[in-house]
Amino acid sequence: MNDFVVRGHSACGAVTSLAEEHDLSATPVIACRLRHADATTARAVADRTLTLHGWICDVATGAIETIDDVAAAA
Repeated sequence: MNDFVVRGHSACGAVTSLAEEHDLSATPVIACRLRHADATTARAVADRTLTLHGWICDVATGAIETIDDVAAAA
């Protein structure tokens, strides 16, 4: 696999927790999965064996934007 699409939605608590380094000790299964995904993905991107593509779904409207669309609008 060379390409990976990371899908998320507006106000995603799991991704927000990971990005803001919240204490996830009360939810060990979620914490473990997020740590594993983060480390595995970072290693593959660093090795240039994986290209990430981000999609964000706006829960209120159902619209889907790519990370590139969001970055260009900022």
